[in-house]
Amino acid sequence: MSEIRPKLVAVGAESKPAEAGDGPGRQPETDAPSARRTTWLLAALLLLACLALVIQTRRVGALSGEVSRLSSDLMGARTALTAYEGRLATVREVVGDLSRRVGQLDVLVRRDPLAPVEPEDLEALPAPEVPAPDAP
Repeated sequence: MSEIRPKLVAVGAESKPAEAGDGPGRQPETDAPSARRTTWLLAALLLLACLALVIQTRRVGALSGEVSRLSSDLMGARTALTAYEGRLATVREVVGDLSRRVGQLDVLVRRDPLAPVEPEDLEALPAPEVPAPDAP
């Protein structure tokens, strides 16, 4: 009971004659749109990466300029701080000298005015300041 079935073939202007290469081993032509889509996707990603590179390069340039400006400000601040430290050292010396002189004067004030002058009391007195001679 083996019946032979007729082979169905398309009829009309659109029908193509069957080629010898048609068969299960041939790849369909749908790979071409997929490959084209992949190429466009890669090109879009490359363009996006280039755009991101340009943006990041500009940001790096701006940040480098900011770092340079802040470094120069820092150097100026360090110079000012060094000058302030020098001035503070001078003020400390003057205050120390003034404190020593006030201590000497305090000793003189507390001393009995009728007591004889001792040599160590003379050393405690501040040295008189001699004015510099004026040039004619």
